[in-house]
Amino acid sequence: MITTQLWAKHPHITIVASGRWLGPSINGFLCTDNATRCDVWDEHFYQTPDELAEMGSYYDPSSYDRQKLPKVFVGEYAANKPAGTESLRASLAEAIFMLGFERNADVVIASAFAPLLNHVEGTSWPYNLINFNSSHLYVLPSYHVQQMFARAIGTSTLSASWSAAHGVSSGSTSHSAADGILSTAASVSARDGRIHIKVVNYADCHRSLHVSLASWEPYKVSKAVANLLSAPSPDARNSLSEPQLISPKPWPIVHSCTTCIQLELPPWSLVVLTVELAPGQP
Repeated sequence: MITTQLWAKHPHITIVASGRWLGPSINGFLCTDNATRCDVWDEHFYQTPDELAEMGSYYDPSSYDRQKLPKVFVGEYAANKPAGTESLRASLAEAIFMLGFERNADVVIASAFAPLLNHVEGTSWPYNLINFNSSHLYVLPSYHVQQMFARAIGTSTLSASWSAAHGVSSGSTSHSAADGILSTAASVSARDGRIHIKVVNYADCHRSLHVSLASWEPYKVSKAVANLLSAPSPDARNSLSEPQLISPKPWPIVHSCTTCIQLELPPWSLVVLTVELAPGQP
């Protein structure tokens, strides 16, 4: 009744409806009825790290029915179960989920981490992005994930594919957290021509990543910069006493040629690679 009246006077207004939070069936939900207008719906996900890591393909075309279901605002999400899981592992799981947003930006139009702020002497929610007392603060590793992603935003998602021996992808090598997940997304910025490649190694083993940009010839790599978020243990966490224990740092490029880059990925890590291209001879 309300939306009918609103759209009658303001037909271009975007209305966000309650979405299909994991749990009850959505059969009969108005947003699943193609006869009913539903601009966007709001979805919430609070999962264990492994559960959220396995949801990297949640909005892929093979999983999300673009004909039947509306666009999405992921209004709340965090890998916050069980209580006390404020770890690197949780932040990497969230990063994998976020890579799914990026690869499926035709469907996921916005997202918001929650909750955000917490006074440590008056906690009412155990998992919060920014934590403080009267004089000091610390942030979850998830805060750094948000910043690293925000600083590497493209205007167009790039098509990418894996090879067995190397590993450039628009998705994940595995959807099982027990087996380890390697997940990526790539984009290019129309503003400055930079290519951004984000890679999450959700596993306890080292991996080598070989990026081939041969399809971009005659352009060539003129500069490549990588930043890393990792720690010796996936269960490491920041605190008031060690606020910078997990924070981004520059990461060396092992090898670079005119159309290739090689990186080493530590266990339990996020690497964001930014590549600048220059015109070459055809």
